[in-house]
Amino acid sequence: AVLLSAPVVVRAEDPASIEYQEHARFGRQHMSIRNTFRAWAEFHMALRIDPNGFDAWEGLAQTAWSVGDEESTLLALHRALELAPGHPSLQLFLADVHHRAGRRLAATWYLLDAQRGSPTGEKLISSDLELANSRLAQFAEHDPAIAGKAREAAASPGALTRVCVRYFSHAPTDGSMRREGSVDA
Repeated sequence: AVLLSAPVVVRAEDPASIEYQEHARFGRQHMSIRNTFRAWAEFHMALRIDPNGFDAWEGLAQTAWSVGDEESTLLALHRALELAPGHPSLQLFLADVHHRAGRRLAATWYLLDAQRGSPTGEKLISSDLELANSRLAQFAEHDPAIAGKAREAAASPGALTRVCVRYFSHAPTDGSMRREGSVDA
């Protein structure tokens, strides 16, 4: 299922916002016909205009997931969640990514978070809520205490086992891949 939000509301006097919205729209159109290469390019063009564009990050995550790039999917999803904290559909998407990678504890945490809804009052639609409930019930069959374990793990995370750092460039033609304000990681 393609997870893309509604178009951004734009003021007519802001040409950059209109251009951003057009690239995001083209990205969604290309995703709908499974042209992932072009969708990826359109979402990146949108992010060059507005690096804080929620729907472009969301679209980039969906595009990366459709081609099997788990790391880019996670990076884009986490950036989208920074822009829209607690967005339940993104948390459900994160749960799916973790579930398919075999990380049930992380998947459980994001499912529980998605069930709660966002701080702004956004809730999952009924079909997504049913999916979250059935997935949690499936996990509980194998480990009845998994919800408690997920809450405990989130409250006091353990030692890092792996760190992966990637840099999303908003200017791919720039040989140095650096922009004003970028820092070494």
